[in-house]
Amino acid sequence: MHISKLIEKLSIQVDSFQEGFKILSKSRTLPDLAKSFCHILRGSLMVSYVNLYFKSAETSTFSSIYEQNKKMHPYLESYGQEKSYTIHEMDNSKALVAVLPRHDNSMFAIVCGPKLDQAKIGDYEKISLQLFAQLLDNAYQSFVMRKAEKDLIFTLNNRILQMNNLIDTGIELSKCDDESLLLSVALERAVGMTNASGGQIVVKKGNKIIQRISFPARFSTKGKAAQRSKDSTIEATFKFQCIKFQVTLYDKESRQGFVPFDETDRLLLDALTRQAHAAIENDYLQKQSLEMETVKKELAIAATIQQRILPESLPEIPGYDLAGKNIPTIEVCGDYFDVVQVDDHKYALIMADVSGKGVPAALLVSSLQASLRVYLENNPGLTELTVRLNKLIYQSTTAEKYLTMSICYLNTKTGDIEAVNAGHNPPLIARNDQTITKIAAGGIPIGMGDFGLPYEKQDLKIERGESLLMFTDGITEAMDIDEEMYDDDRLETFLLKNRSKQANEFIGELIKDVGKFVGKAPQSDDITALYLRRI
Repeated sequence: MHISKLIEKLSIQVDSFQEGFKILSKSRTLPDLAKSFCHILRGSLMVSYVNLYFKSAETSTFSSIYEQNKKMHPYLESYGQEKSYTIHEMDNSKALVAVLPRHDNSMFAIVCGPKLDQAKIGDYEKISLQLFAQLLDNAYQSFVMRKAEKDLIFTLNNRILQMNNLIDTGIELSKCDDESLLLSVALERAVGMTNASGGQIVVKKGNKIIQRISFPARFSTKGKAAQRSKDSTIEATFKFQCIKFQVTLYDKESRQGFVPFDETDRLLLDALTRQAHAAIENDYLQKQSLEMETVKKELAIAATIQQRILPESLPEIPGYDLAGKNIPTIEVCGDYFDVVQVDDHKYALIMADVSGKGVPAALLVSSLQASLRVYLENNPGLTELTVRLNKLIYQSTTAEKYLTMSICYLNTKTGDIEAVNAGHNPPLIARNDQTITKIAAGGIPIGMGDFGLPYEKQDLKIERGESLLMFTDGITEAMDIDEEMYDDDRLETFLLKNRSKQANEFIGELIKDVGKFVGKAPQSDDITALYLRRI
């Protein structure tokens, strides 16, 4: 065929190529895509049939995707090593096999039967076939990307659902005052969140089984142990008051049948058992506190809870010097601070102050600590974290209970800081030029209201030799016998004067300075400070 006529004839095909891509792009499954492609190609080339085959990178044989002529299945394995697009003639140039290797080492094979008029297949048909092969490759790539996007959205939605269920479970478990009911709820949620076929909780005291809980109620593992692989069960245990609780889940279900439990399932089970452990422990401590005859004994138990919430020691961060201190006015307090590692180079520095004092404030601190630990495991954005905490605290506490909080994300590698201040005393950064930077951006206190208002994030940086001080109003509002307050100006002056001291020494000197100012006046509020110096 003359080259000019060939170009003219191919140019007429442009519209059909575009229309064909639109049709192929709408395919929801690979067989649908293959069927549409074969019909389009057959109509364009006017051949008797088109068959389409596919070979994945992991296999050596071609599998049929769609066949218009099921009787014509040529031997294709000899083409499996092709590295680029090739066309092979069959039946005296009356039929073709086009081999299309892909970038992921998979491969398509397109088999075109004889033309309807029994003429030999010429250059036009070969060039058209090459163009249609490229069309198939583009459409398949689009199909794969859409499928991957759909799978990703499904996975993300599933993770969000699991996280919400985990938080709901924690709240629900905290309300259970019966241990058997608590364990049943925890087991039911664990089975549901991991898609397990069933599960059991075995409670032992020494070697004696004192309780066995199953879900579903008649679920049994007898006769199935030999058939299970090591990935078909997952297990978590915890101990409390010399009693061992062993939680086991069996046979993860999916649309394709039973599949192994994955790492997410293990994390979910561990989180749920920690919640059950905490709920059992909290329930025990609550009942113990009710049995106490005096307020002193009740506060002593609550103080034990408080000590377990506040960090016993702070992490050692290379390149930084860190120290913190909490001094409650009574055995328990409503102040909270912590430093949590989020990833390799990211730490969360937290300072919070709950409204009120005593046991109610300590319980809210406990809820805050548990929620923060769960949320931070997933490395959320700072404003997103603050919004979630506000919603959770608002929905799970009474109207008069709320807390102020400052939280900073520190990139230990660069010194970059992201910060949100939710109605708290602004943290202070002492600069090398003897100035003070205040971190004030944020929003309303946590749990005060769920108005849908956004929290504002502030981006800063701490250079070598500079330091960050986070504190509660127990320092700035500490009063002497004349009811004069220590105030912000005095604190800022102290910070600039003592900024070069080591963190532990700085905290000690600050507490001493506040005590010297207050004198014989009683401590009016909880005192908490956290000091970070970049060295």
